[in-house]
Amino acid sequence: MNNTGQGANSYKHFNYFSKQVTEITVKSSIDLIKLSNIYYHYSLSVHDELIAKGYTRKSNYRLDKGNYCRISQYEKGKSKIDFLHKHRCQDEYGCNDILILHSPDAEVIETVDKILSGLYIEPKLMKMELAFDFFVKGISTDEFKDIIRKHLCLTYQRSKSFNYKTTFYTNNVRKSSKGIRLYPKKISGKPAVRLELEIHRSKIRDLNIPFPVTDKSLRIDYSQMFCFKKLDTEKLMNYELKKARHDIAMADIKRPEKGQLILRTIEAYVDAVDCDSLMDGMEILKDKDHGIDGHGRFLVPLEKETNLINEVVERLGFLGAGYRPVIC
Repeated sequence: MNNTGQGANSYKHFNYFSKQVTEITVKSSIDLIKLSNIYYHYSLSVHDELIAKGYTRKSNYRLDKGNYCRISQYEKGKSKIDFLHKHRCQDEYGCNDILILHSPDAEVIETVDKILSGLYIEPKLMKMELAFDFFVKGISTDEFKDIIRKHLCLTYQRSKSFNYKTTFYTNNVRKSSKGIRLYPKKISGKPAVRLELEIHRSKIRDLNIPFPVTDKSLRIDYSQMFCFKKLDTEKLMNYELKKARHDIAMADIKRPEKGQLILRTIEAYVDAVDCDSLMDGMEILKDKDHGIDGHGRFLVPLEKETNLINEVVERLGFLGAGYRPVIC
């Protein structure tokens, strides 16, 4: 067993996704935690406790738009916490402020939990962003991002995938219970591809994840939320040819050029489904006018790649508790 050189929360693998990828090192972490149910009349007490724990308030300014009137930002070393203060209302218990923890480790989560529990505050875990950072050898990070996008599948997708600048979104994350962002990122000066899973309150409740978050509570089956698959283009082509065999046969008898046109149309359809993004291809297969019932039969699970995520979580967790990486 050897260290990978990517830190305590990293795990090295070989022969995944593509033969061109000679090595993958995966680093797991929590990118963000959003807590609500912080009653406004405790705001000053929370501020005092953060200062007492060694945090410094770096900024405190008013917000002109949205449901919150002010934001205070605290820092302690690499730890950053945002405190959003809501506009006051007649119902004091309806005026809940928000705490946002950026890239928290176990120590930060424990500190915040002690502050809130000491004030008898029971926070609600509203949002989490879990990050999987891929460091690859053999190909560039842009090429690896394209490979991930080609095979990434969000389960129960409710809205369309799209690209914005260098980021690929599996769906409209803001309006869904979960979603994924995929983008290139430099971590400690090293290029990586980040797969960021965002889960919201309804999904967090379904998964029974409490606050304070622990590595144990985050050891869930992530394949229930996303996985990796590939399109069986040969099977899809054969299906379309079989469906059109009568039209092709009749065209060959009466107008051979029409038969060739049908074949080219089928080839164009399969090429459209077999695009740069599996999610985009699935949207074509699910289309109400041009889709196929039971389209899942044309998707082949990549079990080894899907299991990789659960294996990383099982071995390393998210909170950097010092579990050393393993070379397999």
